[in-house]
Amino acid sequence: EAGLKTDRSLSSENKYPPFRCNKPPFDDPRIRLAVCHAIDRAQVLAVVGEAGQASNCHVSPVKFGFTDVKGYPEYDPEKTQALLAEAGFPNGQGLPEIEYITSVGFYPKTREYGELITAMLQEQGFPIKLTTLEPAAWEEQLYRRADGQGPGHIIDVGWITGSPEPDLVLRPNYHSKFALINGVNDPEIDASLDKERGATSTEERLKILQEETLPLIAGKAPSISLFSSVFLRAMSAKLDGVTFYPNGPIDLSKATLS
Repeated sequence: EAGLKTDRSLSSENKYPPFRCNKPPFDDPRIRLAVCHAIDRAQVLAVVGEAGQASNCHVSPVKFGFTDVKGYPEYDPEKTQALLAEAGFPNGQGLPEIEYITSVGFYPKTREYGELITAMLQEQGFPIKLTTLEPAAWEEQLYRRADGQGPGHIIDVGWITGSPEPDLVLRPNYHSKFALINGVNDPEIDASLDKERGATSTEERLKILQEETLPLIAGKAPSISLFSSVFLRAMSAKLDGVTFYPNGPIDLSKATLS
């Protein structure tokens, strides 16, 4: 539009619907991986459009330690069916009803891609229903309750922080002592997170994160990395010198209007 210009930049957030890992059926990592293989993330991105970028990692590309995890669970319905059968639920038969909770009006296109993911999972035999909530009601559903569990079985959310430090995402999401949402309790993930945090050099820590920790999280799938979130902004074409930070703030201290 005349008089306007746009900015598109990666955020420090990934969208990763966590599984409630301490509730059946997602206390079994095979069922979590079966879901991952049932979701065509390219189709999800097609719905999200410019507001997302493909990601095979549980941290954003602007975070320290980011890597394109080799062997990340891709769309593969045959693997979904093999994992379901191995876990004792051939074609999804015998699975409890699964509730997928998402927000409307907080993130872009959540209802649309929530409906798409629900249809993909139903196609593979998962007995799943989608619950869409306004932001305040959705936020009340997010976190674990006093019993250590949260409502539903999958809940759409991202995690945005103002630092390149990966532990600001990894520990509150995937360490059993701190996990606020998914209830994951995996000694191997805990040990790897403690190992990378205790590394004595930046180089050693980077190697552990990229070669051990992030591949381990991808393989055990306490959540699925759908995509990295992207900020889309419009401003006056006369405005220059604006700094956009990957966690949302805007610095106008050196901005000028021509």
